[in-house]
Amino acid sequence: MAVATSGQFGVPFSRFDLRPADLDALLDRAGTPCELRMAMPCGCGTDRMGDADPGCALCFPYGVVWDPPVTVKVFGPNRKPTFRVDTAGSYETGDAYFTFPTGVVPTFLSRLTLPLGVLTLTDQLIKGSQDVIRYPTVLVVDRAHWVQRVPPVGSPYENVLVPLVLGTDVTVVGRKLVWPAGSPVPDGTTVAVRFSAMVEYGCWEPQDRNEGGNQLPYRVLCKRLDYYLHPRGPDPQLSY
Repeated sequence: MAVATSGQFGVPFSRFDLRPADLDALLDRAGTPCELRMAMPCGCGTDRMGDADPGCALCFPYGVVWDPPVTVKVFGPNRKPTFRVDTAGSYETGDAYFTFPTGVVPTFLSRLTLPLGVLTLTDQLIKGSQDVIRYPTVLVVDRAHWVQRVPPVGSPYENVLVPLVLGTDVTVVGRKLVWPAGSPVPDGTTVAVRFSAMVEYGCWEPQDRNEGGNQLPYRVLCKRLDYYLHPRGPDPQLSY
């Protein structure tokens, strides 16, 4: 059987052969630096996000704990996520793919942080029971408010937006909202918070690839970490 050629250039078509070391070298030279935190189930008894113990301060709401960050270089993301807004806040959806160096195979829900990327996000927390912003890498909180019903009972009534003075009405320490004694915001009130955070992805599914018997670097299907957080509670799409 004759070997097909590319015609104009006269180059025979043959089996594509890629040496993993060549791709690793290209990643090292031109890849995107990121911080990878490998995940494993939390010791509270959960095995996947959605089953997280609400009382566990280590893993809620993800159900996993992470290793210290390791710096790696990757290719990706290769797709722009879709922005959505729902009753639990703003978040990004959609799949993205990252290619990792040979031998790096992230576990389910490992975190991939892009230090050069920053998002503006919102979260809605319940004062007294959900006082921790769920996004892991909060940089700056720039606004918070609650909605007051006036009058508290009876009708007619109106909802009045009440801005919170950061540092006075509420103090944000890392990701935690700390309320002063005598706060006018009743426990159980929904508080909306706007903040900036680093771009982060959760690793979903490694895609095993090989060529000519050589194990190639893994391409991993990832989702914006926001995807795992909205809406609150177990996501039916995670029940597998």
